[in-house]
Amino acid sequence: MTRVAIQLPDELHQFVNKSVQAGDFHNADEFFISVVCTRIRSKKDSARLTKLSSKVSAVISKPESISSIVAKEAKWIGMRFLQ
Repeated sequence: MTRVAIQLPDELHQFVNKSVQAGDFHNADEFFISVVCTRIRSKKDSARLTKLSSKVSAVISKPESISSIVAKEAKWIGMRFLQ
């Protein structure tokens, strides 16, 4: 593992210490690992949402795609009720 030294303003240092003392984390290292992992997860989620938004926009911009989807759903629902 790589060691990283950081300088924190007193207010942030106190916050980290209180979080550790409250039992939220075992130590300050665990606190910062959690922060970094949360940031990574957030960036990945944002990228997924952007990609999904593009796909939704593409479908919405093509009315024939929407009608095709509706038709397939209607057919599936109809078949389901016939069984």
